[in-house]
Amino acid sequence: MKNGRLKLVAPPTQEPVKLEEMKEYMSLDESFDNTILELLQAGREAVEEYQNRATSEQTFELVFDYFPSCFEIPRPPFIEIVSIKYYDLEGTEHIYDSSNFIIDDSGQLTRIILKYGITIPITQLQSLRGFVLTYKAGYANIFQIPAKTKQAIKLYVTWHFDNRDGTSDNLEFERAFHSLLNANRVINI
Repeated sequence: MKNGRLKLVAPPTQEPVKLEEMKEYMSLDESFDNTILELLQAGREAVEEYQNRATSEQTFELVFDYFPSCFEIPRPPFIEIVSIKYYDLEGTEHIYDSSNFIIDDSGQLTRIILKYGITIPITQLQSLRGFVLTYKAGYANIFQIPAKTKQAIKLYVTWHFDNRDGTSDNLEFERAFHSLLNANRVINI
């Protein structure tokens, strides 16, 4: 089962940790709002990169150069399929019905499997980006985000805010950050 290429097409519209929550946590006033907002986004991105997960709801494209019959969805938790499209040699877009696939969410990564008896279209696909699955992933509700994930974001923001001059050793920070995230980390094999 070869993996496709992943592209973020719609980032989250909200961060897992709200600005007001972070300011209260750090006892800051509004004069630092822009800095804290940037650090909240950077913290979420660092968490997602380390854990190979999506926190807040976002939309991805998973692209294959062939028509797969079974594949895993990266960046859990999986929410839903938005669309499945394939492109023939002339570049004409075709919609493929997602009901032709079984969604197996019994493991940490969701698997998408072509149903028994369903055939792959016989059309030859264009050589690049022949098959495109668009899907949503992340926690649909901010209250579903694990407490350790939110705490790691708060740690990231606090440490980077307090060490804006860049002169501090970050080894202790990295150990604490990773220890909060290791239990829920998806390791790509």
